[in-house]
Amino acid sequence: MNANQLFTECVKNIPSNLNGKLEMSLRISDKIDLYLKQNNMNQKDLAERMNKRPSEISKWMRGTHNFTIYTLYDIAQVLNIRITDLLE
Repeated sequence: MNANQLFTECVKNIPSNLNGKLEMSLRISDKIDLYLKQNNMNQKDLAERMNKRPSEISKWMRGTHNFTIYTLYDIAQVLNIRITDLLE
């Protein structure tokens, strides 16, 4: 079994009540990455501007972090966007 097949099999085994939550977290991480690139920033830049450790930002970007509204607000402020831009 290759890595892609293993990933697909693992995703099938995620309980349905978590599936939507994980999907939303992945979408938010993807949006953060998109806005970082648009602002010519990387994760280290985001960490510095938010007074966070780069390892914390790295955890967020894995797509499984449970973002709080306060964290989303802070991210949006650094990226000069609205919170809703991260949720669309």
